[in-house]
Amino acid sequence: MPISEKYTEWQNEEKAKTPDAAEPKELKGPTVKEILANPEQSALFGTYLKSEGGQELAVKIHEGDLSAGDFAVLAEKRQEYLSILERSKTIVNALDARTLVQFAASSPELRTIMAAVGPEGIKGAFAKHLPEIAITDRDRFAGIEDALNRIAESRSAIKGQDEEIEKWCRENGVSENEYLSMLQNGNEGAKDVVDAMRDQYGWWKKLTTRKSTQVREMFYDSLDTVRTIEKNRAGLSQSMENMGSLLHLAMMDNSAVKEALIADLRKDAAERKEPDMSFGEMKEGLKTEPLDTHELRNAYEVFQNADKNKGLDEAGMMRKFSQAYTGDRMKKKKKGFWAAIFQDIFASRIENTLKTHP
Repeated sequence: MPISEKYTEWQNEEKAKTPDAAEPKELKGPTVKEILANPEQSALFGTYLKSEGGQELAVKIHEGDLSAGDFAVLAEKRQEYLSILERSKTIVNALDARTLVQFAASSPELRTIMAAVGPEGIKGAFAKHLPEIAITDRDRFAGIEDALNRIAESRSAIKGQDEEIEKWCRENGVSENEYLSMLQNGNEGAKDVVDAMRDQYGWWKKLTTRKSTQVREMFYDSLDTVRTIEKNRAGLSQSMENMGSLLHLAMMDNSAVKEALIADLRKDAAERKEPDMSFGEMKEGLKTEPLDTHELRNAYEVFQNADKNKGLDEAGMMRKFSQAYTGDRMKKKKKGFWAAIFQDIFASRIENTLKTHP
């Protein structure tokens, strides 16, 4: 086989070993259809679409008027939404009772909340509302995520260092207490470690190995080890303090999280905040919401004759009335992204009714 062909064959083999980095990882999880069918998930997905300026796409979903491009955008939004859920779940799983107690030890503010509801109350509030924080307060969520990653890195570094020390002690016949003595007592401790090592030497190795040189090297090694330990511990302590403050601010600045904590404190059966309107509730509402043409015309005439509205042209008058009339109907309904879409569609329906039934 010619060299050029062999080279091409080798290239193909190498490409087969390495997956294409440009292809996004497909996240497992519910389809858009399943998300919209779930009241809680559809409300949260609506919050995400709103943050992405997806009102027009939401209306198209309701009307069933989606182009190929819309399907592509919807698939992309689903991926991003599921990624947010996955990242939130990772953080919540890391907030076990032991870890939260450690955060509270570094944060007096977090400690006061834990004294009221305990670590499980804090975890429960975040389990329910962290995805919403990830969508509506992305900088804060990124800060929590970053602090958690730094804690994991510091813990990993400390664990790796501990394993290296244990391995060295085993290989050199030095007890952990002797090694600790070296770290605590410097030069004198280094002498104890060297004596423990030399006890295992044969007579020739003792003769050819200078004790003073060993003690000096061990002393300087101990200084390096102490600096590394102090650096890792300081990094962990700072990250713990940052995390405690971030969690506290996230709870106090987010009304939904705060209400979840209060509900847990009072042992309420349900949180006081009513959940946002879901996609299904919006669809059902648009099917069943009554629209009496006679009543509508009478209300519009009253609106037209009001002094504050007399300067408006016909189109502006009709639009303002439609929004006001819809807003009045919405007072007793749920809030949220899909409620806003409901309001826009219903207001358009009122305008069309006024135009077609003068």
